[in-house]
Amino acid sequence: MFRKLVRSRPGFTLIELLVVIAIIAVLIALLLPAVQQAREAARRSQCKNNFKQAAIALHNYHEIHKMFPPGAIWSSPTTCGATPNFQGAAGFSWSAMILPMMDQAALYHNLIFERNSHQQVQVGSVYLTKGNVGEAVSAYICPSDPFGRQRLAVSGSTTYEGTNGAASDDMGPTNISGVANSTQRLCDATNYRYYTNPTDARGILHAYSNHSMAKIIDGSSNTLLLAENRNFSPSRAVPWATINLTDVVSGINGNVAGAYYYTFGPSSFHTGGCHVAMGDGSARFVSENISQVLLNSLATRDGGEVVGEF
Repeated sequence: MFRKLVRSRPGFTLIELLVVIAIIAVLIALLLPAVQQAREAARRSQCKNNFKQAAIALHNYHEIHKMFPPGAIWSSPTTCGATPNFQGAAGFSWSAMILPMMDQAALYHNLIFERNSHQQVQVGSVYLTKGNVGEAVSAYICPSDPFGRQRLAVSGSTTYEGTNGAASDDMGPTNISGVANSTQRLCDATNYRYYTNPTDARGILHAYSNHSMAKIIDGSSNTLLLAENRNFSPSRAVPWATINLTDVVSGINGNVAGAYYYTFGPSSFHTGGCHVAMGDGSARFVSENISQVLLNSLATRDGGEVVGEF
């Protein structure tokens, strides 16, 4: 009688299994940074496109009105320590005025420019911000900003509605600011100079600015129009509706951790620099290692500086 021999199939040993797991782990470790870099490259590209869109919108505004919009309708003395005064369109910024050119005509028409930008629609003792200054405009937000579309809580007042807590303005954020000057506009945590006087403000967008392309003596391709700003938290961030201005005195990614909102210089969540838009409508990424002298020259519209490659 013959017995049929059955061969058993050999399985993986524990050591072989561990080796396979280790190889897979190494492959994942190698691929993950590449995936993250690809995602950041896509976010960076989208951020640059946002700057291009905003710059084109500003030029469309210029085409209609024969000048760029004022950087902000907010005035104060050129010296520090005085309380700024609302005048006309109370506190609104250039980024509110170009909303129709950003495909945001409905939001633009919901704004009441005759009222304080913080006090739009009042119901009882509460000012409603939803549907007006509290809306997040995607084209103003960098995809790399971890706070994204989260609204800002900046006033510390309980008279505003908010999803961020009782003390909330609930204002929409932005990562795109107008370049007002090359010199410091911040006096301390609560006092500012908003460059109402054109002799004090040398950029294209500042308080009550009314500059046309003809006033950009240094050349539109050699003058900063917009710069990226980095928001730190809902209570330390920049809203698109009001006083959306910056200066370059601290360089790029320099002293950006302001103690108060509106205080951040050119900065970003991207590695190595930030995006800017030039007066000619072009958008580019500028290294944080750029010479401060060159950066100051780029921030002025009529300084007469000779600007090289950057």
